[in-house]
Amino acid sequence: MQKITYIDSPEIFLNTVSKKIKQTDIVLDIWCGINPQKYIKPVVHICAEPYEQYAQHLLQKIWNKEKFFIVLKQKWDEVIKTIPKNWVDTIITLDVIEHLEKEEWLEVLKNTIPLARKQVVIFTPYGFLPQEVPEWMKDAWWLDWSEWQKHKSGWTEKDFDENWDIYICPEFHFYDAITNEKFEKPYWAMFAILNKNEYSKYNIYSFTRNIYGFLTHTLPLYFRTNNIFYNPVLKFIYRKIILKIIKK
Repeated sequence: MQKITYIDSPEIFLNTVSKKIKQTDIVLDIWCGINPQKYIKPVVHICAEPYEQYAQHLLQKIWNKEKFFIVLKQKWDEVIKTIPKNWVDTIITLDVIEHLEKEEWLEVLKNTIPLARKQVVIFTPYGFLPQEVPEWMKDAWWLDWSEWQKHKSGWTEKDFDENWDIYICPEFHFYDAITNEKFEKPYWAMFAILNKNEYSKYNIYSFTRNIYGFLTHTLPLYFRTNNIFYNPVLKFIYRKIILKIIKK
């Protein structure tokens, strides 16, 4: 059953959601512009950004960071063809889906969810928030891809199935992001969070892989008896039986 939570204060809204976002090791940050997400502190942070100017700016910004960053200069539909299923822990995309046509995004989302092992996090205005940008105008970061800033769709909890947790803030957007003019009435905002099944086949695979690695690699190295502990029978069972069951 879909869980919907309304939070009036923008500060409490963001604080509440930040606690619902899991801290994971591998994060795919889709179309992050020049501002990678900051909710998660992963070991590997994959930033997918299709626009050349944004990607170059992003590389300069993160070059000296301690985390291991990967920048993919790819569109969303290209990313889902590049990243294998169940390869990242979390997929997060902030202020992106409103820039896409709804039919296009729903199809992309269907093929995006299988890439994540643990969680998918989406942030967008609630409902349609109009935003137009003249072709001659620079974008919010004073770069050239201003046409990307146009909003093409609006989203509510009805666009997500019962597996998603929805968090809504009735008053969140107070100013136009392009003109900086104050809205007569604030626009709402929404987080949609999908928690993946922790007991999926992939997690069974990860668990058995870790046991196998411990028995055949970590333990032998610890006792310095690799030739004795390396067991061909375990290797056979792992490859021929366990993997066969998982792939069914």
